[in-house]
Amino acid sequence: MPVLAPHPLDAHLCLGTDGRWTAVSASVADLLGHVRADLLGRRGLELVHPADRKRVERAVRAMLDVSDTASLRLRLVRGDGTALLAEVGFAAVRDGTGRIAGHRVTIRDAEASRRDDDLRAQWELLFRATRRGIAVCDPRTGVLVAVNPAYAAMHGGAEEDLIGVPVAHVVTPRSAERLGALAEQIDAEGFVAYESEHVRADGSTFPAAIEVMAARDEGGEQLYWMAWVEDLTERCQVERDAERHAQELERSNADLDRFAGVVSHDLGSPLRVIGGCARMLERRVAARLEAPDRELVDHIVGGAQRMTRMLDGIRDYSRVREEQGSSLLSCRAVVEEVLWSLRADLDAAEASVHLGPLPALGAHPVQLAQLFQNLIANAVKFRAEAPPEIAIAALPRDEGWEFTVADNGIGIDREHADRVFDFGHRLHTDDAVPGTGIGLAVCKTVVERHGGRIWVEPSATGGSRFHFTLASA
Repeated sequence: MPVLAPHPLDAHLCLGTDGRWTAVSASVADLLGHVRADLLGRRGLELVHPADRKRVERAVRAMLDVSDTASLRLRLVRGDGTALLAEVGFAAVRDGTGRIAGHRVTIRDAEASRRDDDLRAQWELLFRATRRGIAVCDPRTGVLVAVNPAYAAMHGGAEEDLIGVPVAHVVTPRSAERLGALAEQIDAEGFVAYESEHVRADGSTFPAAIEVMAARDEGGEQLYWMAWVEDLTERCQVERDAERHAQELERSNADLDRFAGVVSHDLGSPLRVIGGCARMLERRVAARLEAPDRELVDHIVGGAQRMTRMLDGIRDYSRVREEQGSSLLSCRAVVEEVLWSLRADLDAAEASVHLGPLPALGAHPVQLAQLFQNLIANAVKFRAEAPPEIAIAALPRDEGWEFTVADNGIGIDREHADRVFDFGHRLHTDDAVPGTGIGLAVCKTVVERHGGRIWVEPSATGGSRFHFTLASA
């Protein structure tokens, strides 16, 4: 009926020329609480609130005198006697001779109608005010039937320029290829998200993120596609800038690593000369040196040795960062080779090493050996009064292996557990335990370059437990 667009909650009745109901829909019971049989044959005005009947009768007659349709808002009486504010529409029914044979009447809850109007107003506000592009498309024709200002702006045109245009005309040919399968995807998934490339009015293109769903009729058929469109130009530019900066940073780090390697190598020789000359001087004039002079020589030699160890550590660190490539390795074989190279230090400390199950995996051979060597050497260096006990084992995890290197040494407080892997960070003075603070930084670099992570925690029985993860072969 033209005066009220169809709504599933409407009640429908037919009014005869005598003003009595001749037909009543079942929905009258839900809306008004009246039984259909009780209304048939009754005067239509009896449904109107008594205080409004004369006004309503005059208004309806006046409207129907000049038109076949009429619509007004009035109060009706429900079956329980309460009032319902309703919107009532009238439409004339004519017989074969053109004479009016009665009227079709539609009744709608005005409160429900007002809520619908509010929702439509809110949707209209959202549709027009949002910064995201919104387009409504007819899936049968592939034509745009509505677009919001944001959609029109990102395509460089006006709303009226885009309405009626096929969607295939606002995307590149390659992006248009996927439109044919979109209906099946929406049926299968309900909500489809993908990336596309759109075309502006001036012919330029831009990347876009698309999210689309369908509005359906009562039978489940797709009536319209509702698409949300986001211009990705700025985001893609940010991603390109980030990638470029990452490449520049990688090149810069590589240059620094090469520089550190060269400098640490070239400075090693002069430092050895300094230390050697200081000892030669001590031997030649030993008889004439006083205790303070000998102490000064010791400081010179000790400083040169500490600097040499530091340069060796820097060289190891830079070499680990530079080296690439991996191969399938037996971790047990790598550890056994490391133990052989450390045999003198292990024997001197009366250390014992226990090996548990160790896997084969893909890793850089030199870097993996450096990792185990640094952890085992640390366990010997930072030992307690008892001879060092070192245990090495690995357990399978979801994406690889978790290794543990445990010792019974002096341990590491939890407050320092993260900082011990920082480059140059030391928990002890050089006089107490000689070192550079680089060994664990090398371990962290090796593990991270293999896609894992490393951490340390105190052992329940004393000492430390170093854990690190490596991916499977």
